[in-house]
Amino acid sequence: MSLKRGRILGGVAALAALVVTLAACGSGGDDSGAKTITVGTSGATGVYLPLYVGVQTGIFKKYGLNVKLQTLTPAAVTAAVLSNNINIGWDGPGLVSGIITNPSAKVIFTAGPTVFYLYGKKGLTSINDLKGKSVAVTTPGGAIDGAVRAAITKAGMKPGVDVKVAYLQTNSAALAAVQTGSVAAAGVSPPTSIQADEKGMVNLEDITALAPPSVLAVNDKFAKSNGPTVTKFITAFKAAVKEAGSNAQASGQALKTYVKLTAPAEIDGTYQAYKTVWTVGPYPTDQMDVMLQQFRTATPPVKGVDTVKISSLVDNEYVNAAA
Repeated sequence: MSLKRGRILGGVAALAALVVTLAACGSGGDDSGAKTITVGTSGATGVYLPLYVGVQTGIFKKYGLNVKLQTLTPAAVTAAVLSNNINIGWDGPGLVSGIITNPSAKVIFTAGPTVFYLYGKKGLTSINDLKGKSVAVTTPGGAIDGAVRAAITKAGMKPGVDVKVAYLQTNSAALAAVQTGSVAAAGVSPPTSIQADEKGMVNLEDITALAPPSVLAVNDKFAKSNGPTVTKFITAFKAAVKEAGSNAQASGQALKTYVKLTAPAEIDGTYQAYKTVWTVGPYPTDQMDVMLQQFRTATPPVKGVDTVKISSLVDNEYVNAAA
């Protein structure tokens, strides 16, 4: 599987320098005495609703936390959490490969899958119709890249050979490429998948199950000085997941505020797609094994993956202690 990590990991230091230094990034707090913790996400989509709802409804405040959100790119999330410019990062495989190369953070839990679909232009009927064509995804080695490649492989074709993969950075750019005809299909998540439906594109397959679960990682330096805060964050996050999944009104408002959705169909569709998929728990060992194998067969392979141990990547202490 072609996961072009070299470019991303090589620029970690430069990207970290571009991330705005956050006030109260360590063990500081706001005027109310709440403990400040900064969390970075790779974009603004429906998968992050528990964070949005937790901040907007005051759930994190109830647990004595002042959660500051930063919307970044996948590469910037990795750079920022490794440098402690953010305390916790939420992304996918890129975050794990970054930790392998620069072991200054640990995976502390997963929030479950990101919902992904493969949408094609009109006239296509199955993934097999993509042979000899191109598919757009966001970034190399990301969760959607892995899911699309797995879907192509499952259909008996070879990614990069039978079906080309184009990297266009964002869901919206991938969808636009299908519209213009520069690619035949795109891997997207809600709300972009709902926009694809509205434009008459063909849902070739739900590929959620083919993607690795989401990755949340904490900076080692922050965790060492603020262990109880990390545990409290996960406890509060669980409460936010429950609220996001049961409170359509709060989730809808959060999608308007943070994802900037305005169309009722996109708001409701995104909420319906995600409300039952969040699952807070330790990162599954079998899924981490799959990810590491993908890193070994990458072009080039992720540096250090042949000797890394899962125990050095994952710390379940905080999620196991969370109420």
